[in-house]
Amino acid sequence: MNGTHRPISFLVAFVLILTTSACKKFVDINGDPNNPTEPNLSLLLSGTQVSIAGNFTGINSGGSAVVQHWGSGNLNRWDQSGGTFSSSWSGFYTGAIPDLETIIKTGTEQQQWGYVSIAKLQKAYLYSIMVDVWGDIPYTQAGGSYTDPVFDKGQDIYNSLFTLIDEALADMEKGFTVTSSADLFYQGSKERWQRMAYSLKLKMFNQIRLVDPPGGQAFGCCSAAVSRS
Repeated sequence: MNGTHRPISFLVAFVLILTTSACKKFVDINGDPNNPTEPNLSLLLSGTQVSIAGNFTGINSGGSAVVQHWGSGNLNRWDQSGGTFSSSWSGFYTGAIPDLETIIKTGTEQQQWGYVSIAKLQKAYLYSIMVDVWGDIPYTQAGGSYTDPVFDKGQDIYNSLFTLIDEALADMEKGFTVTSSADLFYQGSKERWQRMAYSLKLKMFNQIRLVDPPGGQAFGCCSAAVSRS
């Protein structure tokens, strides 16, 4: 009886080994490196920068036509509609902004402050442009979590953006490590991003100085900071 049962036991063990190995290989094969289940900050950052640069076409072409840098049919006669800049809006609001929010959230959890600070500066830059072009827009409920987000006042958004820039500068001091290949703009340079932050504040203070006297005073202070950086 021992001779009869032993080959069967070996056969069962052999089948189990093959099945286990096959299952492991099956799971590994279905892991898609091009669609990670966890956010990859370096890939997200470079993706947002490509999205930002690539979606200025509508705004730039429309603006250049209006000031007659070049002629473009009805655009240079100020014939614009609600859809004139729709490609830029979609690229910013549904493309770059949600990814920037993911970088900020995940980077904060992982204490990757370099990525967090860059994402906050890019977010501040994008929203400053969007307010200048469209006025009141969704901000506090933007990013994809709300299907019908409320519209915030442009002035309130601008005030929030100044705070966001200051947060980014503070985050840089917690630690700044960014892979150079992930940062298409400044190749992971902390100094360049600091200069960008002060330059952005300078631009925004210049935008509001005629309607906000304290902003005019801050304009001078920020000019000095940019000169020193």
